[in-house]
Amino acid sequence: MQKKIFFFKVAAVFLPFVILFLLEISAQLFYFFQHNRTFLYQTRAHDKTGFLQMDELGLLWFKKNSTVRLKHYSTYAADLYTDNFGLIHNGSEFREPPDPLNFNIIFLGGSTVEGRGSTSNKNTIPALLESCLREKNKKINIYNFGFSGDNSFNENLRIHSKSEYFKPDLVIALDGRNDFDTFYTKKSLLNNSHVLTSNLTYIYNNLSKLEFSLGLLNEYMTENIVLYKYFYMKLKNKKEDETKRFYHNLSKEHKLVYLAYHQSSASWLKLRYDGIKYAVFFQPTLAYKKKKTNEEIIHIENFNKKINDFGDYNKNLYNFYDLFLEKEKNLNYDLFNLSDIFEYHNHTAYVDSVHYNDAGNLYIAKKMCNIIKKNYLRII
Repeated sequence: MQKKIFFFKVAAVFLPFVILFLLEISAQLFYFFQHNRTFLYQTRAHDKTGFLQMDELGLLWFKKNSTVRLKHYSTYAADLYTDNFGLIHNGSEFREPPDPLNFNIIFLGGSTVEGRGSTSNKNTIPALLESCLREKNKKINIYNFGFSGDNSFNENLRIHSKSEYFKPDLVIALDGRNDFDTFYTKKSLLNNSHVLTSNLTYIYNNLSKLEFSLGLLNEYMTENIVLYKYFYMKLKNKKEDETKRFYHNLSKEHKLVYLAYHQSSASWLKLRYDGIKYAVFFQPTLAYKKKKTNEEIIHIENFNKKINDFGDYNKNLYNFYDLFLEKEKNLNYDLFNLSDIFEYHNHTAYVDSVHYNDAGNLYIAKKMCNIIKKNYLRII
């Protein structure tokens, strides 16, 4: 009798797992016969962890001397490579430790700074900018802190994490679009507009590693387990249906949050280091470009097919950018608006609706180079 009870207890525990396993096998077979391929997505988790690592505070970085795999995306022509610091390098895989006698620049931003869309490491914006600036001074070094998906808050965290080692003379950021995307599709930063220099370090030091770990686990599950992917997307779509109505009209709050994070970076750097300069370049984006080439129109149309859950994304992005045409007062950092630099550029500057091609990178780098030479290199 006791053996039967024990058997039923064991069966009660393991039977649900057996049923789920059989259902998953059936779902995998169904997917295979329907799509004629196994349940694999473009960015497999093991590919990502092959060149990503998490620092002691939970922030993701690239691994040293690794290949950042991008060619499996149809829009990107080349992989990128990291150097001995774990940064996308500017053409040389090895760099000496930062020399305080040189003029060192940290370049912050998202995937456009990282280099997606470039045909090689030498054609990223940081690499082209470094080449241009070295016409003025051979001892100018640019360290590419660009990381896909980064917004101004993430950039804040990277400054806190690595500035002590790289000892920059100038910190620059090329961003704007990812901040809009974060506010618009996730609403995850609206409640953080109160962040000031005094508590930014506290927030950074108390970031939850568990949150990042669960995020990676969720990514792995959605890319490998058919049933998990199905129910996850059902819940996600339900949540988006409930929230998307809030994003059809953008308020100035989005702009204020964006400015506040950079204000915080500039304040912290000035308190921590003597004489450091901080500059923000508000990046061009295809949605804001008024005169688009035929190829760029196709990029926008393809993008609209992918994201239709939040009303007119590109129209609202355009409105968000419009806010920055107003003059800013009381900023403790320099803000340069590059949003319209492609208006008189008659060639296609984009590889998709977000990322620039080599010609677009060069155009941006030359513009930034002239601004930096005029405003920041007169002192060296």
